[in-house]
Amino acid sequence: MTQTFSLNVEAADINQAALGKAVGQHMSFNYASELVPNLIEIELNAKPLLNDNTVDGLNKVTGTLSGAESVTASDLLGLVTVTDNAGKQTNFPYYVEPIMIPPNSK
Repeated sequence: MTQTFSLNVEAADINQAALGKAVGQHMSFNYASELVPNLIEIELNAKPLLNDNTVDGLNKVTGTLSGAESVTASDLLGLVTVTDNAGKQTNFPYYVEPIMIPPNSK
């Protein structure tokens, strides 16, 4: 299997000369990846608010939405949070849309 990666060589302790010699060659390396939840849909009173993108088999979190007080005004993602009844918070990087403001804190 072939996978393409973008690598910031300044952010890691990498022998850049050896890396330069590997251009066009097969190489193996280990890496760590952080899994970030992806917001697909928000439902309020069992009705989809965003795109009606209900997909079977995905994880679902139910709770109170926060962080959607106002529309995202920049080109950077905002952060919305769903807090379940036990107090567990799930954060989602997302551009806040106008439709998300009314259910905020609900």
